[in-house]
Amino acid sequence: DTAQPMQTLALRPIAEQVLAMSAGDAIESGCELTLRDGDATILGDAVLLQVLLRNLIDNALRHGKATQIEVSITARQGHALLSVSDNGRGIAEDERERVKQRFYRSASADFSGSGLGLSIVKRITELHGGTLSIGAGENRGVSITIQLPLTEASQFET
Repeated sequence: DTAQPMQTLALRPIAEQVLAMSAGDAIESGCELTLRDGDATILGDAVLLQVLLRNLIDNALRHGKATQIEVSITARQGHALLSVSDNGRGIAEDERERVKQRFYRSASADFSGSGLGLSIVKRITELHGGTLSIGAGENRGVSITIQLPLTEASQFET
């Protein structure tokens, strides 16, 4: 078993690293990537969390046709909230549960892919004791929020 033990991690440095890795793809797509101020500390696996965030950003770039992607991290009521929001074409409300399933691809998909992206995100979220929710973005598009338990120490931070 090659699973790494969970470690106390700040989410912001992980997000900064993933945004740096995704910057080239974003520029090619004419998309602006933004990381809002904020951080939260959780017990987690840094590599898996990078995979999770990379999948969410790649989805927004490839499938959402977004021109703006915003990543935010906040701590609220004992949970870290990691959100990736975009202004792309969004996910129909009746498909929001199905897109979390393995190999599911939207009928409106005009791209190649395995349909594994969000199922991988969901599985990594579950391994961290969290939940995944999909909602509409502020203007249009999609907002995907990963809710993870905060570490004991960060529950007392402001």
